Amino acid sequence: MKQKITLQKLETFLFSLADDLRSKMDANEYKYYIIGLIFIKRLSDEFSKAQKEVKKKYKHLLQEFQDELIEDVTSYGDTFFVPKRARWHEGYMDDNGNQQPPIKHLKSNIGERLNKAIAAIEESNDRLSGVLKNNIDFNASRGKNSERVKDNDWKSLINKLEDFGSLSGENFEFPDLLGAAYEYLIKYFADSAGKKGGEFYTPNEVVRLMVQIIEPKEGESVYDPTVGSGGMLIQSHQYVDENGQDTNKISLNGQENDGGVWATCIMNMILHDVKDFEIEHGNTLEEPLFKDAGGKYKKFDKILANPPFSMDYKKENLTQTSRYRWGYAPETKKADLMFVEHMASSLKKNGLMASVVPHGVLFRGSKEKDIRASMLEDNLIDAVIGLPPALFYGTGIPAAIIVIKKNRKENEKVLFINADAEYAEEKARNRLRASDIEKISYVYREKDVSDEKYSKLISLKTIREHEYNLNIRRYVDNSAPTEIEDVKAHLKGGIPKREVTIHQNQFDKFDFDFSDILKALDDEYLEFISNENIKEQIESNANVKSSLEVYGTHLIQWWDETNEEFSQLEHTHNINKTKTTLIKSFKNHFERLQVLDKFQVAGVFVEWWNSIKYDLKTISASGFGQSLLSDEILIEAFFKDEKEEIEDTEIELSQKESALGEVVEEVDYDTDEDKEGNKEDKKPASAKAYLKDTIKSLEFEEKEPYVSEREVYKKQLKTIEVLEKSIKELKAKKKTLEYELKIKVKIKRYGELEELDNVLESLQAIEKELQKKDLSKKELTKLQSDKTKLKEAQEKLNKLLKEVAIITKEEAKELTLQKHHNLISSELNSGLKEELNTLYKIFENLDAKYAKSLKDIEDSLEKSETKIDKYLRDLGYIGE
Repeated sequence: MKQKITLQKLETFLFSLADDLRSKMDANEYKYYIIGLIFIKRLSDEFSKAQKEVKKKYKHLLQEFQDELIEDVTSYGDTFFVPKRARWHEGYMDDNGNQQPPIKHLKSNIGERLNKAIAAIEESNDRLSGVLKNNIDFNASRGKNSERVKDNDWKSLINKLEDFGSLSGENFEFPDLLGAAYEYLIKYFADSAGKKGGEFYTPNEVVRLMVQIIEPKEGESVYDPTVGSGGMLIQSHQYVDENGQDTNKISLNGQENDGGVWATCIMNMILHDVKDFEIEHGNTLEEPLFKDAGGKYKKFDKILANPPFSMDYKKENLTQTSRYRWGYAPETKKADLMFVEHMASSLKKNGLMASVVPHGVLFRGSKEKDIRASMLEDNLIDAVIGLPPALFYGTGIPAAIIVIKKNRKENEKVLFINADAEYAEEKARNRLRASDIEKISYVYREKDVSDEKYSKLISLKTIREHEYNLNIRRYVDNSAPTEIEDVKAHLKGGIPKREVTIHQNQFDKFDFDFSDILKALDDEYLEFISNENIKEQIESNANVKSSLEVYGTHLIQWWDETNEEFSQLEHTHNINKTKTTLIKSFKNHFERLQVLDKFQVAGVFVEWWNSIKYDLKTISASGFGQSLLSDEILIEAFFKDEKEEIEDTEIELSQKESALGEVVEEVDYDTDEDKEGNKEDKKPASAKAYLKDTIKSLEFEEKEPYVSEREVYKKQLKTIEVLEKSIKELKAKKKTLEYELKIKVKIKRYGELEELDNVLESLQAIEKELQKKDLSKKELTKLQSDKTKLKEAQEKLNKLLKEVAIITKEEAKELTLQKHHNLISSELNSGLKEELNTLYKIFENLDAKYAKSLKDIEDSLEKSETKIDKYLRDLGYIGE
């Protein structure tokens, strides 16, 4: 049975393609080759599928007419037409009458032939006019040595794509799987490209935040003037879908200056199966290419963008200058507000936009101050949102989101949100968590200013008084309060009660009474009952345990109430409805509890949903099946005994290897020195060689101590040999057990084995060889031996096939639901653990801060002095 392609399998495959070129050139260069090659293969596979339908449709006609219609662009409707010279599986006759092979069989001049293929695709499809052939050059000299990609490398990539199989939609577990994998690939390129990654990719979480701020809807037009690879438009499209609206009724528009990135964006749209999009190529500041019927720059309902920071521009090159009616920024590295002005001008009368900007544009003076002042006086700026540091690729510049809204109410205040302290720290860059996104978007949408250290509404009058400075911290200062230093506590000891009670909100989350671990010294100072194992004291506290356990109880209740609807996706196929129902019930269950706030609760759900959304698409499209389950899950469910036997074997093997190392180390001989003059480690082979030589040299000695020495050496040699034999047997056993487990997992998944087919093919080949009359005795013996081994393998595989039953749909469903339950449980526990860690740190910090008072230090010093005096007296250096 042919298995459909899973997202994990496709992502792994695409990564392997990119990996083939990684050592030869920068990611910013080879991304075009990989993306372009995948695009050709995808279009060709989809065309082949459509071609079969066209042939079937016209099979009643004369061959002459059939051939004509099969090569007629109009026969293929919305499917991209792929001419013969671009077809993966079909060759063609060139202008000189020479037969040319299909792409999959190319062996030479491959880069040049791929260029001809992509040009042919462009020429045959009006939607791709000007997009591909001038922006993707498979034959360009690039890379570390400025060389073209060699034919062998191209051939390797093409062979891999051919072996992987068709990229046509019916081979995927869910319809937009290739689009999802393409997103993974673009992110991989951005991660690999480092600083240059920011030129074409904005981190997914930042995009999601901006989409949730502008809330695109069906019937609206969305525009990104610096569109990059198209992530903001794609997520706007997905947001409309998630909210149960018609994605065919949203218009997506973008403009990109870099030709290669522009082509990548268009391919991204096509691979995501977006229907209504228009992406233009050019410099937006100089010439906006979206124009209305009168030739003026076009206006849109929603706009979002992450323009390049600190870009140069020349005023003399700008067209449609009415866009910049609020003023002109300095031309050198100061184009940021010019982009904002363009977007603000491009909004319809009820439009809304969000743009990433560097912090400098919020407070710099001179011409930039004049632009801010004009836009504020025109009542356009709706919100300024400070983002955490290091979110973006290739820049550590602090960034913010400026929100512009048309038709604001008169005297409406400007919302300032300072969200720069709430994020997840990661190795390469920081990341907005789902809870952070939910909080920012909620506070913006509801204009919630309940936490004045997070958000405030500021009047234009106040902003005028601050000379139109929009520096976020000027209005919303979220800096930590000044650290209290209690002099009395430092001098005499104790923990100030006032420093404990300021954390009462955190204590209340767990119904925790600090008097359970702190006792009173007097009315103002406390001390630890015991400062040993503070973490364990808190963990074992009855109220803390109860606060955590209630979440587990509610999770069980929520899952029992909702998992039936969740599991019915394969019948309803309505993922968005399911999400709406589940998140509502999840909030109802958990928002009334006290440890996690409503944003953290929403964040737990969203993080979980994002981790399983592709599973859900598979369930909706194909039902519950084995592909949703990892090998680890199948092993844990069905082959626990086999797993334990392998683990026991590994433990025994490790013990034997350790014992061998100890015995070898005990052998008393000198090893050679390495280049640095260090003694090399003793090894079993060299130890055995030494022992054998020594035993041989003592072979005829019959006097002591030589006889005893010889026996000791013999015993050491025997021990090493026995251990080596045992290790060899254990390694063989482990290898066999692992192979059998791998086979059992395959049978459990598929109910069949390609390994058995391979064995049978090999047996048939041997039988054919055995029929030959002129075989030598040696050849005959070898063939008979191989046949015996294959027969044994066949018997073993057949035995395993009988022992292991293929997984049933109900088993797959049960295990998938259990996996999803475990994931949300883990996500919930992660949030609770974070809050619990905050509670620990309060007391650990207080303990560290006031652990030793001056009195303690003086007492310790006095004891030390007394001790030293005693030693000196005992030694006679000082008198009594």
